[in-house]
Amino acid sequence: MGEAFHTISVHAPQEEVWNFVCDMSSWAPQVPGYISHSVINTSISIWVFTIPVGFVRKKVHIQVEIIDWREPSGIEFVLEEINAKFSGKGFFQTERLDSDQTKIIGYLQIDPKGSRRTLYEPFLVKVLPQLTKELTENVGTAIQNKSNRKINRSDSNI
Repeated sequence: MGEAFHTISVHAPQEEVWNFVCDMSSWAPQVPGYISHSVINTSISIWVFTIPVGFVRKKVHIQVEIIDWREPSGIEFVLEEINAKFSGKGFFQTERLDSDQTKIIGYLQIDPKGSRRTLYEPFLVKVLPQLTKELTENVGTAIQNKSNRKINRSDSNI
């Protein structure tokens, strides 16, 4: 199992951040290696992106399901690789710092499955913090671009 957190602060009201993260179509394109996504319904979508595996990139298809909306403080989701090689969960949590600044915490946990589990675990421990950081910062940058404001970054990885 691999897991990681990353925290940033965005100069945008919490409601503006909520409006972005509550819509999967807003943040799906922010996933590193994003290729495409399709929305099944308001809770479920299928994402296609690439992940680094050694010196190559592997295309993966992930079903993402939002399992909890906590307006305006965040969302929680679960994910399952279509070929059932891994599953996981994650969230975006927001905290109002002041009327025009919001902290965003991104979290991802990935659990490899099957006979190659022990082979993938060291890879996840190494790669997941960077993926979590990139996703969280990409979300912050997209919010910043919408509002033309500044992002402050800080790491808190596990």
